[in-house]
Amino acid sequence: KALALAPPVPFVPRDDAYVDNQNENEEEKVEVATSTSPFDGIPGAYNARPGGHFLPALQRSISSIRREQQKSVRSENTKHANDKPPSEHLIEAHTVEDPVLVKAKRETFFRRNQWWVVAGITTTVLIIIAIILSTTIGTTDPPTPRPTTIEEGVEEYIRLLVQNEFPTTPLDDEAIDLVVKQRLEKGETSYTDQRALSQYSLLTLYLSTSFEKIEFMESGVLNDINEECLWYGVTCKDGTIVGLNMTSRNLTGRIPPAIGILSSGLLSLDLNNNSLTGPLPSEIFALTMLTTLDLSQNAIVGRIPITIRNVTNLATLKLSENQFSSTLPTEIGAAASLKTLQLSSNKFIGSIPSEIGYLSMLEELDAANTSLSYELPSEIGKLSFLCGLYLQHNKILGPLPSELGNMSSLRSLDMVNNFLTGTLPTQMGLLSQMKSIKLDSNDFTGTVPTQFATLSELTSMTLSRNALTGAIDTRLGYLDLLQNLNMHSNRLSGKIPTEIGLLVQLTSIALNNNDLNEAIPTAIGLLTNLNSIALDSNELEEEIPTQIGSLVQLSSISLSNNDLSGVIPTEIGLLTKLKSIALDSNELKGRIPTQIGLLVQLTSVSLGNNNLNETIPTEIGLLNNLNSIALDSNELEGGIPTQIGFLKELDAIMFNSNELTGGIPTQIGDLTQLTKIRLSRNALKGEIPPEIGNLVQLKTLDLSYDQLVGSIPSEIGNLVRLKILNLSVNKLDAIPSEMGK
Repeated sequence: KALALAPPVPFVPRDDAYVDNQNENEEEKVEVATSTSPFDGIPGAYNARPGGHFLPALQRSISSIRREQQKSVRSENTKHANDKPPSEHLIEAHTVEDPVLVKAKRETFFRRNQWWVVAGITTTVLIIIAIILSTTIGTTDPPTPRPTTIEEGVEEYIRLLVQNEFPTTPLDDEAIDLVVKQRLEKGETSYTDQRALSQYSLLTLYLSTSFEKIEFMESGVLNDINEECLWYGVTCKDGTIVGLNMTSRNLTGRIPPAIGILSSGLLSLDLNNNSLTGPLPSEIFALTMLTTLDLSQNAIVGRIPITIRNVTNLATLKLSENQFSSTLPTEIGAAASLKTLQLSSNKFIGSIPSEIGYLSMLEELDAANTSLSYELPSEIGKLSFLCGLYLQHNKILGPLPSELGNMSSLRSLDMVNNFLTGTLPTQMGLLSQMKSIKLDSNDFTGTVPTQFATLSELTSMTLSRNALTGAIDTRLGYLDLLQNLNMHSNRLSGKIPTEIGLLVQLTSIALNNNDLNEAIPTAIGLLTNLNSIALDSNELEEEIPTQIGSLVQLSSISLSNNDLSGVIPTEIGLLTKLKSIALDSNELKGRIPTQIGLLVQLTSVSLGNNNLNETIPTEIGLLNNLNSIALDSNELEGGIPTQIGFLKELDAIMFNSNELTGGIPTQIGDLTQLTKIRLSRNALKGEIPPEIGNLVQLKTLDLSYDQLVGSIPSEIGNLVRLKILNLSVNKLDAIPSEMGK
């Protein structure tokens, strides 16, 4: 009956968005009209804040967030509904007929089918109502319990804020509780959403990394919870957090994903030199304003997240000395503002991605000691602003790309200890700003390009332990700023050019282990800044030039294993800063110059395997810093000078294979640091001094093939560290029982 009496209601289609807006307006009207609060009935709740409006405002904020969530769900449903084919939304048009005829037909139809029409309409209406109810029930979120206390209200508000920021990230209840607790105690009314998020983010970092947790809580810093700009390591500008520096604070644990909440203004994040572990959260690259990120010297594992493509403002990225693995992400090429990229001392695999060429602003690339392999991509030549390329101690293969010559700003190249092959590219001669080339321990072949002579800014060139051949280019003398020249352990041949004397800034030269011949040029005396010279293991001939006495800054000289002849020049006594001298395995003759006593800083003397004769100079006793002296395999005569007892720092004496006579001086027992004594194959006489038992550090004692007599002293049993004892071919008595020790 109600249906029959009800006036007909015209059907007007309504848009879902319109319905949503109407619902929202209705909710707001009800809320404004009633002015109720979920905290009504709680004593003092309404007046908990100045003005008595805090809690209703808080409740409205919570309701607003909920409405946004519900609106998002309804919008999604509407989107799916709109995906239907257009044909389903069309209403078939009726053919226009004569009104009188239409009316007659309708009356006839209703008379004949009155009850069936009513039943059909009723059924249709009920079905529509059922569908509407089921749809409404299915799409409406279940009611959420409303907060019943002030604390619950604040807590729910903060939780909703954080969940909206990072919906998939688990919440840190302890951090939320701290913010809620302090907020309620302070009674702060200017509590913005951004401040709540910033405080939560900082607290999750402090708590998850065990940042001196107890001390931090007791220090009173959290009493200023509303002043996060005063917290440790925080730098603010106009109330916004722009920097966070917690370097060297013994942090442990993982970097929390909530660090990404600080995305609104954080420019610098420095957590280096700690003990952070776990993977790097991808949310850290949600800090899109970041210009500096330093996580070096930690123990972070896993891969670099591909979200690195988001930090387009990042200029400095330091991830060195961690435990990153996997390959370098190709997305790193999207960080186009990078100027410094430090990845050294990690466990990366694979190659340097060709996308590295997109980092057109890059000035430093350090990926040393990371196990990177395969060939160096030619795209690296696009880095025209790159000043330093450090790829040493990796497994990089193949030749250096010729495109290296396009890197016009390159000043330092270090690819020591890789598997590089082929010849050195001549295009490197175009690198006019180059200061340091280090390509040691590879498999380069061919000659050193003559184009290297044009590198007028070069101060250091090290090409040792390769398979380079040919002569040393005379144009090397053009490099008048060169300080370090190291090409040892190659197959270089020919003579050392006299033009080397033009390198007046040179402090170190190492050409040892080659096939160099002829004489040492006298022009070497012009290198007055030289600190170290190594020409050993070549085929150098003739005498040691006396001009060597001009090298007054020299601390180390090694000319061993050549074919040098003549005498040791007395001018060597002028080298008062000399600490190590190695002239062994040559054809030197004559006496050891007494001027050696002037070299009081000497720690090592090696003159063995020559033809030196006459006596050991007593002035040797003046070398108080001497650790090792080797005069073996010569033709030295006379006795061992007693002054040897003054050499308290001596660790090794090797006088074997000479023509020494006399007895073993008792003063040798004063050298308590000795670990090695070799006096074999001489003509030493007398007894073994019992004082030798004082040498408790001794590991090797070789007195064989001499003319020693008498009893073996029982004190030799004190030498409990002894590993080698050779007293054979002498005239000694029976072995004492004490030697059983």
